[in-house]
Amino acid sequence: MRPQLARRIVAASAGAVLAAALISPATILAANEPNDAASCLGIEMAAISPPGTSDEEPGGARQFVGEVKELAAFLGVMPGALFSFIASLHAGSHAACDEALEG
Repeated sequence: MRPQLARRIVAASAGAVLAAALISPATILAANEPNDAASCLGIEMAAISPPGTSDEEPGGARQFVGEVKELAAFLGVMPGALFSFIASLHAGSHAACDEALEG
């Protein structure tokens, strides 16, 4: 391995370790809570993962993705269009996202 490449790898690794050490647990926990900036797709996926933790979608993300694909086929659109639409919504909470998608 070339010395210059080895130095870059060491520097990148050290930077990653330093960044991980500087992130507080409060920051990590706050990142898991829905907020106005979070997309409804992200909020939904967080609420149903891992499989078996949600009565709404007991099959987790796999079930949700399957249902979106079925709906897309029924509507005659590409599944990505529906995923994009859901991701474009920023209702702020799981309940608000469900309401936005049902209404």
